[in-house]
Amino acid sequence: MLEIYVKHNMLDADETDIMKGAMHFKTKPVSSVMTPIESVYTLPGSTKLNLATIREIYHRGFSRIPVWGNHINDIVGIIFVKDLIFADPTEETTLLHFVHVFGRGVHRVWPDSTLGDVLQAFKMGRTHLALVHDVNNAGPGDPYYQTKGVVTLEDIVEEILQAEIFDESDAIDAETHRKNRLSNRSYDTGVSHVLEGSESAKFLAKPEVVRVALDATRVAAILAKSHIVEFDGNNVEGPPPKLFIHGNVATFCLVVLHGHVLVSSSTSGNAVPTTAGLWSVFGANSLIAPDGSFESDVTVHVPNDVHVRCLRIPRLEFQATLYPMHIAENPAVLAERRLDLQQLVAPTAISVVIDDIPTPTTANFQSDMDATQVAYELCVKSESM
Repeated sequence: MLEIYVKHNMLDADETDIMKGAMHFKTKPVSSVMTPIESVYTLPGSTKLNLATIREIYHRGFSRIPVWGNHINDIVGIIFVKDLIFADPTEETTLLHFVHVFGRGVHRVWPDSTLGDVLQAFKMGRTHLALVHDVNNAGPGDPYYQTKGVVTLEDIVEEILQAEIFDESDAIDAETHRKNRLSNRSYDTGVSHVLEGSESAKFLAKPEVVRVALDATRVAAILAKSHIVEFDGNNVEGPPPKLFIHGNVATFCLVVLHGHVLVSSSTSGNAVPTTAGLWSVFGANSLIAPDGSFESDVTVHVPNDVHVRCLRIPRLEFQATLYPMHIAENPAVLAERRLDLQQLVAPTAISVVIDDIPTPTTANFQSDMDATQVAYELCVKSESM
C-alpha cells in the first residue's frame, strides 16, 4: 500500500521509511538493536571516586555508566554522571557505596523481548537504558544470568525513524555505525579546568556573573560575523597545515566542529602530539587579550587523511560586538576592521599565524535563511605550497 503512494508521489522516501519503522518496530527483538556489553563503558564497584576517576568518567562523555560487582555478569546498578556532583574526591568513596546511596536500579530485559514492550517499560519506569541478559546453560555448572548488552531509548527511536540520530556529543561521520558510536563521545571542555587538581577555581560574585554573561542576541551576532573554515588533509601536498604555531601571535579563536587535530606544546617537534576532537577550543584568550599580545602556547595542525571543520571567531569582531561604542570611537580600530573585511574579499595570505594557508577567498554562503546564519567559507591550500 505504501509503495502505491510513493509511486504516485504522495509520499516521499523519508516518510515511507518512518511509517514502515513505526509499523514494524514493535515486533523486532532487542538483540537486533542492542549494544554488546564488550562495547559498553563499565566500571567495577570497587573503583574509588577520587579526582582522577571522576576526571576519567567525565572525559568519557557518557551520561549513564553500568557498575558491576564481582564480574561483568553481576551488574549492581547504574550511576548517572550528573550525580557525581555530590561526590567528594577527598573521601574516595567506592562506586558500590555511591550506587547504594542514590538507588539507581537496573531495568533488565531478555534478548527476545520486543522493542514495543521495552518502549512501554521505558515510558512507565521513566528510564532510558535497560540491561539485556540471558540464561547461560552451557557447561557442567548451574545456569547463570549472562550480561549480553544494553539497549537505550535512542536505539528504539532510531528503529522507528529508520535513521541514525547524532546529538551534540556524537562525532558526526556518515560512516560511523551505531554500534561503534559509544567510542566517539566527547565532552564539554568548558569545565575541564575544575577537574584539574593543580588549578584552583575562583567563584564570581553575582554582579560579576551579570557583567560577563552574554545574552542570546550577542552570541548570535558574534556567530553571524564568524566563519566556517575547512581543511582537507586528503587534498594537501607537503606538510600538514598549521592552524596555530607555538610562540606566534594569534588574533582569532578556533572551535573544532568536525574531525580532530593534533596538538603539540613543544617547539622542538620531538614531543608526541595529543589528539583534540569535537568541540575543542583553541585561542580563546586571544578574544579578550589586548590586540597583538596573545601568543599561542601550542602548535595545532591538521593530520593527514582527516577532514577538519572549524568555527573561526575573529578577535576584532568579538570585541566589536561586546564594545560597539569603544570600537566606533577608535579610528585605528576602525581602519583595522576595514582591512580585515577587505582581506575576506581579496586573496591575501594570513601572515601572522597561518603563514602557509591563504585566507579563504570563497564568497560567503548565501541562502534564504535569516541574517544570523554563520558565513561559510572553504579554506584550501594553494598549489604553490
